[in-house]
Amino acid sequence: MENSENTPFDYSPIALRLVDALLDQGTPAHIANAFARVPRHRFLLRTFRGEDRTRYDRDTDPAGWLAAAYTDRALTTQTDDGGAGGMGVPTSSSSAPAVMARMLTAADL
Repeated sequence: MENSENTPFDYSPIALRLVDALLDQGTPAHIANAFARVPRHRFLLRTFRGEDRTRYDRDTDPAGWLAAAYTDRALTTQTDDGGAGGMGVPTSSSSAPAVMARMLTAADL
């Protein structure tokens, strides 16, 4: 299993913990299991911020970056519309997996 830089990451154990959390919240199994098969980290940038504004960097802390990628939290992928020197206002994110799961469940796939 790899990230976009072809660095091997075994994300399976943490992805399965995320699946268990989604199942505990009532997510249908076929939706929750998709979160184990689709590597969330491949859709994230080299750096992002957690809900508490903690900065995660794949290059300096790959394990922390990967662990944060599989939390059930929204991850900020851009601030200030990508401009420099702003106030750090989130303008793009990867939604929390539980939110994604609810949307997929509502779509009745």
